[in-house]
This record gives sequence, structure tokens and C-alpha cells, in this order.
Amino acid sequence: ASEAPVDPDAPDAPGGGGGGGEGGDPGGVLEQMRRLTLLLIP
Repeated sequence: ASEAPVDPDAPDAPGGGGGGGEGGDPGGVLEQMRRLTLLLIP
């Protein structure tokens, strides 16, 4: 996915797609929670 040319303004951003993929992994869920907390808390 990262190899394919993706526009920064496109809804399917590399970062967004990566987050979804990690959701499948048991540890990925925890990572997503941490990322959300970092985004919510400066």
C-alpha cells in the first residue's frame, strides 16, 4: 500500500490504512488506543 502513489488529500491515506491493518493484531488494538490518547491529549 505504501509503495502505491497516494495523494495526501486522498481519504485512503497511508497512515489511516496502516492503522486499520494493525487493528487485526491483538497488540495493534492497544497501539491504536495509545495513538488516540496521544491525539486527544497534547
